[in-house]
Amino acid sequence: MNGCVTRAVGWSLVLVLSVLCSSAPALAGTAQALPRQSPAEWPTQVFELRYADPDQIRETLGLFNAQVTAVEALGLLTVRAPENVMPAIEEVIGRLDVPRRNVELTVHVLGADLPADSPKPMPEELESIVAELEDLFSYQDFQLVETLVVRGVDGHRIQSTGNVPSIVEGTEYASYQLLSTLQVRTDEVLGLQDMEFSVYSRSGIGTSINTSLEIPAGRHVVVGRGTFGTSAIVLVMNVRFVD
Repeated sequence: MNGCVTRAVGWSLVLVLSVLCSSAPALAGTAQALPRQSPAEWPTQVFELRYADPDQIRETLGLFNAQVTAVEALGLLTVRAPENVMPAIEEVIGRLDVPRRNVELTVHVLGADLPADSPKPMPEELESIVAELEDLFSYQDFQLVETLVVRGVDGHRIQSTGNVPSIVEGTEYASYQLLSTLQVRTDEVLGLQDMEFSVYSRSGIGTSINTSLEIPAGRHVVVGRGTFGTSAIVLVMNVRFVD
């Protein structure tokens, strides 16, 4: 339809734009048939959510010409909107208020030419990836620093912090932080939105990796590389959906 364009925004916003585009003819026809209403005359409807976060749904509905109030403690949304707009709002809420998939993310933290040696053996499933990395970069030695397992829920932000073995000589450990928003794209693809990973030694030496990407389930994906001095940290991730 002319004028209906969806950009690379969050999945829930794309859904709203899709509903608006598909509903445009009906909205236009109803608008002509109904007398113009002031906000005080708009009908009010209360929605009880079973799965979705009310405040997140409220933000998503901001694209509509509507007044939306979220009651987090009760899982309720109060919507006041023009009569011809309410069906589209109902459709969006119904499509967003669904069970969220559980996700298990395995994060392999690899070190390249680190001044500190790691005692951890390289997993067999990563050997082919390491061979490709050695061909791609000039680093001579790749080793496994740590393997992290992080669990989360579709649509929610994950945060994992802790310590990993040292990435420099003279310190016993380094601190890491992993942040991202999980977005299930399809039954077999997970999106990591605004992924941030940082690792620093106690002396302040380290690096960070920032990106957004999609990871097919069951595949190891090289997420990114962060450098410090002549060394580097490389992230390799694998995702599994837990039903």
